Amino acid sequence: MRHTGIKIFLLLLFLVMILCAIIIIRDPTVWPFGKEGQGISLPFIRQTQSTPTPAPAPEKTPESAAGSVQQPAAEKPAATAKPAPATPQPTPTPTPAPTPEPYGKVLSSGTISSGKPWLINIHADWVATTSSESQAEVEVVAYADHFALTYGSTESLHITLGEKSVLLSANAIDSKINDKSQATELGRKTFTVPLKAGESVSLPLEVSWDFEGMYVDNAGNYFDVHGITSEGTVSINR
Repeated sequence: MRHTGIKIFLLLLFLVMILCAIIIIRDPTVWPFGKEGQGISLPFIRQTQSTPTPAPAPEKTPESAAGSVQQPAAEKPAATAKPAPATPQPTPTPTPAPTPEPYGKVLSSGTISSGKPWLINIHADWVATTSSESQAEVEVVAYADHFALTYGSTESLHITLGEKSVLLSANAIDSKINDKSQATELGRKTFTVPLKAGESVSLPLEVSWDFEGMYVDNAGNYFDVHGITSEGTVSINR
């Protein structure tokens, strides 16, 4: 029993020595017996020495001749001018758009007549109206002024305005009234005339009727009538 205890002790001591040798081989700094003046380090703990950070040197303040520190004079804040109140701007009055001229507005009108001292004459009424921004229309209506009269429809009515001319079939007439003059429409024509706002124009107008017949007055006198013409001028201002 005694020898057994010695063996166990020796075995444990051997294991401790092997363990220490392994630790020293892995990290020599843990060797318990350091160099002279170094002291002893604890196992598995490395000592880290921190380098002290030097404190910044205080800044030197320039001294005056009297030895006192001169302080800069405090600046007074500049006075700020108050902005003047904004003047309200007047609201511009919108300009009303010009009212467009209504088409069909009458610009002028008139009448022309043959004025002959016969019992049969012709006259024409004309009227000028607006038709567009750059044009006007002139309507011409021709009439026969007569007493009792029988007349068949023939292509015998000429209407000329300026350089435009047409030939129309005159309407037939059958009247037995002999005590007063009558006006019977022979035909009508509408012409287009270039005319803008602010412009004016004057055009010659001629209406003629190729009657080509005999006419008897109240006294029984016979008149040989070939043609009847009325002339005038159409003036338009826009």
